[in-house]
Amino acid sequence: MEKMLNKYEALRNVIDYLELDAENSRFFSMELEGNVYELQLRGEWMKYDCFVDALTGDVLGLDCEPYIDFEDYDGIACSEILNGEQEAA
Repeated sequence: MEKMLNKYEALRNVIDYLELDAENSRFFSMELEGNVYELQLRGEWMKYDCFVDALTGDVLGLDCEPYIDFEDYDGIACSEILNGEQEAA
């Protein structure tokens, strides 16, 4: 059996793939279905729905749309999750 990425590794792969700053990115949710993680997060200007292969770490696809509601700053900072300060969903 192949080793699966954990949720932190999956989030790090998405952050790196999208070239986002973890300090300024917000995490909303993560689900594992079969061998694919689905993550929802937001950068400074875009909202992302990303799909990551849990075995290889490859980003399989993503949907994105502009996000410009500066007053709405919900979610958890990705840097807090990656530093172990918050538990990813």
